[in-house]
Amino acid sequence: MAVCEVEQAVERFGERYVRRILAPAERTGAAPLTARALAGRVAAKEAVFKVLNIPVESNSPSHFWGDELFISTPDGPEAAGKLTGRHHIAFQTENRETVDKFYAAGLEAGGKDNGAPGIRTKYHPGYYAAFLLDPDGNNIEAVYHGEAKRSADSVKLTFDMPTI
Repeated sequence: MAVCEVEQAVERFGERYVRRILAPAERTGAAPLTARALAGRVAAKEAVFKVLNIPVESNSPSHFWGDELFISTPDGPEAAGKLTGRHHIAFQTENRETVDKFYAAGLEAGGKDNGAPGIRTKYHPGYYAAFLLDPDGNNIEAVYHGEAKRSADSVKLTFDMPTI
């Protein structure tokens, strides 16, 4: 994300934008956040989705989504004022190489190791995965289940969602 885009978003949405893109732990630093620092953090979050080939979209400063993952701010209307706690979120990949790239991109972007890429036979033979913790302690996983035949390449849902 370009620095000028972040500057425009901060100017337009102010603190709501910052709350949307940063976890609470990321907002408690002693130094004030500059547009350049915010752009870097947004880029870090987008890096993992890029490796997984998942576009990140949003039409509101209170939420964003990527594929089937939807994340909102605690004070956004979607959250109804309630936090749901720590999550384990898994993204399926097309091959082991993508799992490895996910792990490397996540570590480089500031994620914490929660399981290096490797086979996890306790789940099933061929289960190849890597795990990272985000700043809020959520366990983010990329997994390749091995050769499989899908019933469809993907499912694309389109709908009109009002801007909040």
